[in-house]
Order: sequence, then structure tokens, then C-alpha cells
Amino acid sequence: MPIGAVRSPGKTLDLTRQRFDAGVSDNVEVIQAQETLANAELDYINSIFAHNVAKLSLARVTGQAAERWADFLKAP
Repeated sequence: MPIGAVRSPGKTLDLTRQRFDAGVSDNVEVIQAQETLANAELDYINSIFAHNVAKLSLARVTGQAAERWADFLKAP
């Protein structure tokens, strides 16, 4: 999942808050935008976890897990 998938809901939340501050929208829209951002952040974290599990599984299958596990957990 690209980082942009988290930035877009963040921008939407900022715009929704501005609309709320201007009195154009209600707090329900702000809460929905917060929920969307939280879900995007959770999806991003889950994708990093799944990526790391896949890399460690590959290391285990190739017999390199014990020696090189730190190399496989470096940030993508």
C-alpha cells in the first residue's frame, strides 16, 4: 500500500475540519473522515506486517532465517 493511500484521507480530514470550522458541515462528516483516516493507517500497518512476515517466510524456506533475519526486516 503506498503512503499516498494514507495522505489522501489525511487531506480529506483537513478539508472536512475546515468546512466544519466554517460552519458548512456538521461533526458527523469530521468523524467519518477521522474513521477513514484511521482505517487507512491501520491498513498501512497491516500491509507492512504482512510484507515482513512474507520476507521472513522466504528467509526460512531458503534456510537463511537464523543468519540474516535482520536483513529481511529492514524497511522497504
